[in-house]
Amino acid sequence: MKIGKIVSVVLAAAVMVFYFVGSAMALFTNIGSSAAPVERLIKSVTAYIKEHPNDAKGYYTLGRVHYLAFSMKSAKLVVWQAVDETGKKLLGLGDQFPLGSSLTEEQLKAHLKSALENYHKAIAMDGKNGLYHLGLACAMEQGAAMADKVGLIPREPVATKPSTDEEQKAAAKFEVIIKKLGDKDIKTRDAASEELRKQIVEAIPCLLRHLNDNDAEVKMRVAKLIDSYWLEQTIASYLEAYKLALEESLKNEDFPDAYFSVGYEAGDSYIRLVKARGETEVEKKQIEEIQKFSKTFRKFMKRQDEVGFKRT
Repeated sequence: MKIGKIVSVVLAAAVMVFYFVGSAMALFTNIGSSAAPVERLIKSVTAYIKEHPNDAKGYYTLGRVHYLAFSMKSAKLVVWQAVDETGKKLLGLGDQFPLGSSLTEEQLKAHLKSALENYHKAIAMDGKNGLYHLGLACAMEQGAAMADKVGLIPREPVATKPSTDEEQKAAAKFEVIIKKLGDKDIKTRDAASEELRKQIVEAIPCLLRHLNDNDAEVKMRVAKLIDSYWLEQTIASYLEAYKLALEESLKNEDFPDAYFSVGYEAGDSYIRLVKARGETEVEKKQIEEIQKFSKTFRKFMKRQDEVGFKRT
């Protein structure tokens, strides 16, 4: 995922300014790159958030730092430097290759949780930004293998303890079904898994309480159900990112390519995941729409490349 090519972080003294950089939005010259410790980056962005608590971009950037540390399993990240047409110095996070020592499983879990938490905060503050949803989706997709280890961080917060009478009744119903996951009869176990899968959103709070169930069969099936839910949330986030980016690209006719890029990456990832798990009829129509958009995007980028070639 080359989100680093879309978003740049500008550092002017102690102040961070975040903005999109696309091929038609700014021309810049790369002047080198260096390695920066993840902890130092986290400290810097956290300080920015403290000074600007209402800036969603700060939380997004902190989420991205944690995400890159997790996905690259690295204690250091590449920071590239460039100068734009006005002479302003730019700094951006790169995701080309890992640096530094590898991380332990506990460190990876901590980075993944922090990435998801901060992406959620950014989305809560600015839910119309497709880039934020794309960042969340990328983190969820790469973190899917650890879904049952870190617990679930869905699109909306989930309370694991029922609070109302209605929730308590639903919890009691799901507890009965979950118990059947450990039944001696495999047909009963499979039927219980399917019933929970169909009501996965409502069942999640109860399933989370059984992540470490004493029954190995129950524990295994609960983990699979949570993995399935994690996947569906990832797909939903990619689709949301695609739709929001498409909407923004239509509003910004002068500089649409940054939004096009987000939409293209999100749409391509949505298609890949949906096809891998099997698409519904509704999803088939959505895929057709995205493929038309992707074709338009490729034509647009070809024209941009031709313009850039003529400039040089």
